Amino acid sequence: MDGLTTDDLLQVAVRVVGPDVVVADHGLLAAAVARVTAVVDGEDVYPGPTEKAAALLHSLALNGPLATGNRPFALAAALVLLGLHDQPATISGPDAVDLVTGVMTGRVESVHQIARALRAS
Repeated sequence: MDGLTTDDLLQVAVRVVGPDVVVADHGLLAAAVARVTAVVDGEDVYPGPTEKAAALLHSLALNGPLATGNRPFALAAALVLLGLHDQPATISGPDAVDLVTGVMTGRVESVHQIARALRAS
């Protein structure tokens, strides 16, 4: 994931949720990292930074690895990943909240939809 590891995700969680953040399932954090770095037949499953960030947001929002605070954590992790690639999201604050809520409720179902929303101005 080009430098974003499970430990990095934990640091994002501490910054977003607070120093007393509780990880309910460390395996779900590791699974999110594995999904973003997945390679099939020698090709990245999620080839670009926006697709990788969208897959990360999708995994974290749906699987909820933290005891609380998964909504802001999922968004922050995706934004951090985009920032690492010098590709900041252009989605507005209210639209970002709506996006994560949509993922968590099933209204936004695909990584493609999430990536498109992250690029929206």
